[in-house]
Amino acid sequence: MKRLITYLTCATLVVGTSYASQESAKLESKGAEKVRLLQFDNTQDVSKMQRGGLKVRKNTKALKRASNAGKLVRPLADDNTPVAAPFMSAIDSEEELLNDWTIINANGDIDEYGGGGELTWTFADLTNEIGRTVAILWWNDYEDSDDYMVTKRPVTMKQGDAYFSLEYGGYALEYYESFELLYGTSPDVSQMTKIEEFIEFEGGPARSAQVPFELPADGDYYFAIHGISPAAQYAVWVDNIMIDNGEPGADIALTDVSVPVSGPSLSASEAISVTVSNNGQMPIASYSLTMVVTNPDGTQVTSSKQTINEELAAGASTEVTLDATADMSAEGAYTVTVTASDVDTETMTSNNSASRSTIHMGVTDVPFETDFAEGENSNKWTSDGSWIYIAENGAIGCAGTGELMSMGVNLEAGKSYRFAYTYYGNVYG
Repeated sequence: MKRLITYLTCATLVVGTSYASQESAKLESKGAEKVRLLQFDNTQDVSKMQRGGLKVRKNTKALKRASNAGKLVRPLADDNTPVAAPFMSAIDSEEELLNDWTIINANGDIDEYGGGGELTWTFADLTNEIGRTVAILWWNDYEDSDDYMVTKRPVTMKQGDAYFSLEYGGYALEYYESFELLYGTSPDVSQMTKIEEFIEFEGGPARSAQVPFELPADGDYYFAIHGISPAAQYAVWVDNIMIDNGEPGADIALTDVSVPVSGPSLSASEAISVTVSNNGQMPIASYSLTMVVTNPDGTQVTSSKQTINEELAAGASTEVTLDATADMSAEGAYTVTVTASDVDTETMTSNNSASRSTIHMGVTDVPFETDFAEGENSNKWTSDGSWIYIAENGAIGCAGTGELMSMGVNLEAGKSYRFAYTYYGNVYG
């Protein structure tokens, strides 16, 4: 199926004696492998990026190819000396992934868009896309995923209660990913026992899980993450893995921050709220929240710590409006980061912060001109993520359904204005 993405390359609003519009259209059928989509504003949070990426799946193959490098990932050495629990793997670099995990491409599939190399778990620096480095398994259009990450060294564990903690997510909305967790006394995945499976979850903000299980005896155990997404999905990623003895504690997670919509009239006292979830196995009696606002000039304002004394049950979520407000009266881009702390029995803290950005866009006079070829977008135009800046094309692409909104423009009653722009379509599929 062919798909169409519309690009806007420049726009001008000028005053004139009559209303007119000038359009120039050019239909191109380009190899999507050469087009790398970047965020419209790369301070946006993951949910905005993903909403913008819903309809541009094929155009992200360059990003996929760059992270996968078209080859099978292999361990650096054959050292299988046991390590004591807790086992932790933050996957902050390719070296860490290779040192901690053995990658198995069980179905032997290849990356048809990336030079024919093995298509399996690989390291990816997705800092601009989802704000982190991860181990990621990209889709195959024709085959179901069947790829393993197996701990390179066994972990010495005690009999009885244990838990597997990790963060994970799908790369895009409207695609459904699956994986399962396994353990065994040898690295032979065919002999392993299933701990838990995560089936057909949709892409979106990062999730976290603490999965309890029981070990039959003291010993050295291997653990595996098995990607089992159906064909023609997108990508599943995992991060910040920990395996330990005992029962899991509380796990507070900040899953979203609500900030004012970008526009020309943000105030000196904007309300900020945050979604707080307890992804652990125990209730949280109380917790604290702190907000840091990064201003357009790079300075930061930190709020006083706000303590919440309302119990948050295991598996529950709540929305908290912060007592502190954010001063966004100056023009420019703002990033709001909220962090949770002071949680008893918490073992995972990597998901205790969340960020979101917004722009005080200001007001200008006509003529209002934008040449996207020069990257003039961050403070003049904004969207919900549906419009994404594409550096290679010198344009912004409409990849979703949301509007592209300009900064405020002073107009006078009774006058006529002309809006001129250049656009073209790119067919791919």
